[in-house]
Amino acid sequence: MRRRGGFTLIELLVTVGIVSVIAGALVLYNRTAEQQILLAKSVAEVLSVLSRARSSAVAGLFDESKNVCGYGVSFSMPGTMIFFRDVAPCDQKYTSPGGNAASCVSSDVECVEKIVLNDKVKFASLGLANIDFVPPNPNVFIDQGAKQSAIIELATVNGNAASKIKVTNAG
Repeated sequence: MRRRGGFTLIELLVTVGIVSVIAGALVLYNRTAEQQILLAKSVAEVLSVLSRARSSAVAGLFDESKNVCGYGVSFSMPGTMIFFRDVAPCDQKYTSPGGNAASCVSSDVECVEKIVLNDKVKFASLGLANIDFVPPNPNVFIDQGAKQSAIIELATVNGNAASKIKVTNAG
């Protein structure tokens, strides 16, 4: 008797099983990679907002109709940042570069933009409430000068991935 070409049922079942295990591992890896990418994008977004506030203060992007002292970022849980402009009370004028920048930090705040992180990423912990950049250098005030540095920790909502950002008063 001549044997016909083809695969036995056992060979097919083993092949399907191996392919299923590999496909499952790839799906799991893909979800982890997606979370890492979302976390990296959120970290980049936080750094971008901080950099924007700092560069706005350095560039002197001021509204001449208001007594603008500088720019800053306010952080709140679970994932909100407010890019703001420090505005001095009407009886104060910010005098650069010889003015007293510290007196400007406790002034009124005007919201420039509200930024919300991706809903799959949150602030796991915040070591600061806000950071102010006051020209001309700019001088950096973390929580109105109460801190020298702070840690901002971001994490995915499910807690599988996390990243930390250290902010110092050096800018």
